[in-house]
Amino acid sequence: MLAVARSGRYILGPNVDHFELDLARFVGVSHSVGVGSGTDALYLALAGIQLEHGSEVVTSPFTFIAAAEALHRVGARVVFADIDLLDFSLSVDATDAAVTARTVGILPVHLFGSPCDIQNILAIAESRDLFVLEDAAQALGARWNGKRIGSFGVAGAASFFPSKPLGGMGDGGAVLTNSSELAKRVRSLRVHGARSMYVYDRFGTNSRLDELQAALLQVKLPQIDKYAISRRRIAAIFGNALAGNEWIRPLGGRPYGESVYSAYTVSVPRGRDELANHLRARRISTAVYYPKPLHLQPVFASLGYRVGSLPNAERASATTLSIPIFAGMPDQWINRVIEGLLTWRPPTRGG
Repeated sequence: MLAVARSGRYILGPNVDHFELDLARFVGVSHSVGVGSGTDALYLALAGIQLEHGSEVVTSPFTFIAAAEALHRVGARVVFADIDLLDFSLSVDATDAAVTARTVGILPVHLFGSPCDIQNILAIAESRDLFVLEDAAQALGARWNGKRIGSFGVAGAASFFPSKPLGGMGDGGAVLTNSSELAKRVRSLRVHGARSMYVYDRFGTNSRLDELQAALLQVKLPQIDKYAISRRRIAAIFGNALAGNEWIRPLGGRPYGESVYSAYTVSVPRGRDELANHLRARRISTAVYYPKPLHLQPVFASLGYRVGSLPNAERASATTLSIPIFAGMPDQWINRVIEGLLTWRPPTRGG
């Protein structure tokens, strides 16, 4: 890091170049393009795909706003499809039902570090001639049937936000793709649409990965699988402890999917907030991702969704809770979390 500071080269220098090559090799794609954030990776990938204004793209209502916001920014019409309660990612049947003659793509989200049912999402896309853009922000390093997520669709979007599987010391992201043309367009778009210095082919934006971030991420990248193995071990311990628990149900997964567990999320059919309070009293932090699904957010009111439109997403927002998990988590902390979970009982009905 000191070498970068002393170099005087802080934007799009050799560290970014090297990291982009290493990241592409890690994911198994031809190109990675470093950008300013995971949100920008989604936006710039969509801008590079060059959608017609008003084109429909199907995505998940149960995730962070970045994917739907990126669609809005490029002039696409957001279409939310309901989720599967097994893994809280896009339901294949709901996605298929949401496709119309105006649909041009599907934007699935690999949530909580686990792959969505990408194989069947791709089958829908191929049968309808749609693109697939993967939101891999929470799941870089995860695999589906041995292949890294982010390498299945026309592009994938990675995030290097500090809490992500490959976290930096600030914001950062990357577009992952096998398309040389798309990579070329994204490289132009990230520097205001420039073809060369002061020659502009298109309108773009300022979204560049810093040299300092790239230098740090390049050091951390070779460790990502080791970190994931540690989190999978902890997740297995949690899952075994909760097996058969009628009040707290671990998040399920797909048989061909290998999660990196950026979060460990459980479903609490009754008393989610009371469980959070119970754990907080034992100095165990929790988080609710996401307390209101996107289709019910005020910013998307014009789309016409109402309470009950997407019941699985609404149920997930009301019942899910994420508990602590991180690589190298000490066994005494793991046991403390388990003790907190197993000593909890839901409130009596009407109580």
